[in-house]
Amino acid sequence: MINALAKVSPSCLCVLLLALLTLSIRPVYALSPEQVLGEYWKDPLFGAAASNKDVSLEVLYKTIWPSESRVHVGETVRFIAINKGDELHLLLFSKARSRLQEDTQFQEFVADEVHHAQAAPSASHHHSHHGSATVDETVDIVKQISQRPTLLIKPGERKETLVRFDHPGKYYVFCVLDDHLDQGYISEIIVE
Repeated sequence: MINALAKVSPSCLCVLLLALLTLSIRPVYALSPEQVLGEYWKDPLFGAAASNKDVSLEVLYKTIWPSESRVHVGETVRFIAINKGDELHLLLFSKARSRLQEDTQFQEFVADEVHHAQAAPSASHHHSHHGSATVDETVDIVKQISQRPTLLIKPGERKETLVRFDHPGKYYVFCVLDDHLDQGYISEIIVE
């Protein structure tokens, strides 16, 4: 066992020990990757989840800023969303600005996310799905638009997701809750 550990890089070993220590000290709350690993995306060993570009999105009063972002086909984009408003938002990355009202499965997902976000922290254990996958399905770290990547962000929260765009065109990130899209909670993503 000691010989095996000697072959592991010091940075990987340090991250592993830090993660184990953090998990042994903290209560049974779900921890984010950032809380355990720090800026994991900067590690060259992180592989497929390393982003080519970072795009910051600020959710403000009746707007998402910037109103337009430009990315390239095939690059992995790390979207960092910060909710600077006082409302809950469920941001969806999509090709269409449809509110998906006709999709029953998506509407059930939205209702479940909102339910867990509004539950007391001790009851929900910070439970969140961040996508429409079921518990038995595997979830890719880097999302494709067809997987409907989402970010549920409470007031004052910062969340991230990795998205890869395989085709050029105009895409959107917008809030699917209530009438938020009509209020202006939308930003365009131009993929070149």
